[in-house]
Amino acid sequence: MVETLEENSLLTLEKKLQEWLEDAKKEAVLVIGNPLRSDDGVGSLLIQELGQYDLPKNVKLFNCEIVPENFTRLIKKFKPTHVILVDSAQLNEKPGTVKLVSPTKIGGIAFSTHTLPLTFLIRYLKEVSKAKIVLLAIQPKNIDFGSKLTPELKDTLNKLTLLMKKIFQVKNP
Repeated sequence: MVETLEENSLLTLEKKLQEWLEDAKKEAVLVIGNPLRSDDGVGSLLIQELGQYDLPKNVKLFNCEIVPENFTRLIKKFKPTHVILVDSAQLNEKPGTVKLVSPTKIGGIAFSTHTLPLTFLIRYLKEVSKAKIVLLAIQPKNIDFGSKLTPELKDTLNKLTLLMKKIFQVKNP
C-alpha cells in the first residue's frame, strides 16, 4: 500500500486511510522528527495543529519528536487498535510528497534524525499492543538546522491537517 499526497490523489489517500481505520476502536497518531531540523519537524507541527481541535476520545496524539521509544509505555497504556506513524523520510520524491506505507515496505526508506530504527519501534508496538500500524512518510526538502518549514512542506502540512480532521471527524474549536 503506497499512496502519494498530491491534488489528484488526496481523495485516494483519504479513502485508503478511512478503509484502513474502518474497524478501529482506538487510534494513536505518533509523530516522529526533529522540530529543529526544518522540514523534519512537520509532524510536530501537525500535532500542534490537530491539538487545537476537540478530538474524539478514541484518538490520542503523541509528539514523539526524536525519541519515540520514550512514549512506548504511554502508547501501551492507551491500547490503540490502530497506530499511524508520521515521519519525514527520504522517498526520492519531490518535496512534500506523502506516501502511505505498510510496515512491511519500510525497509528501503531512510529515516535519519531519530535514534531508534523505525522497524524496531514498529516491531515493539505490534508486540505490546497488537495494533495495526501504518506510516505516513513525508519527503522533506530541507533538514538542515532551522525551525521553519519550506513552502512545499507548509502546503503538505495544511493538506494533512485537513485530511486528518476529516478522517477523525474533528469539530472546529
